[in-house]
Amino acid sequence: MKSSKNLFLASLLLVVSTFACSKDDDASASNAKSSKEILMASEWKKSEYKENGVITPFYGSCEMDDILTFAANGNYTINDGANVCENKGASTDFYVIDPDNKTMRWGLYGAGEISFNSTNTSFTFKRTGAYTFEYIFVKK
Repeated sequence: MKSSKNLFLASLLLVVSTFACSKDDDASASNAKSSKEILMASEWKKSEYKENGVITPFYGSCEMDDILTFAANGNYTINDGANVCENKGASTDFYVIDPDNKTMRWGLYGAGEISFNSTNTSFTFKRTGAYTFEYIFVKK
């Protein structure tokens, strides 16, 4: 009788702990921010450009301080920083984050994979094909 009771308690404990862990995972997943929310929460500037994993000078120094902002309406804006290439003012175009929360399509850059570092202080936009292009942006 005692071993049946212990077996029942062990089984009950296993079931309870399984559901408790599952609930914790669901709660943390629901608290995670979407890519769009992370983008809209900050202003961003260019950091690096890589071709096939190699850092390549792509942007002029006057472009590296330009500020990108992402709006809820699906538009992003690039404003000139202090170091201006040519006085063109702000430019606006579209961006779309697909439901997978990992694919982004945006005007100037095309379609690719978006990923954030663990603290959401930088993101990489990666386009793959015959060549791999990576655009890295950091919080302003």
